[in-house]
Amino acid sequence: MSTGYAARTGVDRGTFVGNMPSVLTPEQVTKAVLEVVDGDAAEYQVSGTGLRTL
Repeated sequence: MSTGYAARTGVDRGTFVGNMPSVLTPEQVTKAVLEVVDGDAAEYQVSGTGLRTL
């Protein structure tokens, strides 16, 4: 499947897969939720690279 998406974007499969964001683990989500509980921002983005205030 990723081979087709890679071809569509004009890169090889290895490059395409290498550029994909990392997958969140349950531990990362739990940590982010606990950090947000005491936060004062209205919106957050959680990704494989961490928590970001929007």
